[in-house]
Amino acid sequence: MKKKKFANKCFDNNKIFSNTREKCVEEKETQTLNQDSFYSHGRGLARTGGYQDANRVLNLARDSSDPRVLNYLGYSNRKLGNMDKALTCYHAAVTSNPDFPLESVQQ
Repeated sequence: MKKKKFANKCFDNNKIFSNTREKCVEEKETQTLNQDSFYSHGRGLARTGGYQDANRVLNLARDSSDPRVLNYLGYSNRKLGNMDKALTCYHAAVTSNPDFPLESVQQ
């Protein structure tokens, strides 16, 4: 079984982890990344406290209505103290998919 790499390994290099290419790529190469790569990397950054970087990566996602992306934008903004933006993102996540289970993130 292949060991899964963690998306936040690219953090120090200002790169984004590509799930399909299984390596870190420059931000200018993001046009080749899929939605899951943006989500995974942004989620990894948010869960390790890199809230501003998480917002930067998540805002690059192709589908800005993806509830997973919106949920972590809400989380990162909440942790940064941007409550209005956080609530807007959480609301948009539920609006885009009313059955979306907002992930509870403990930190």
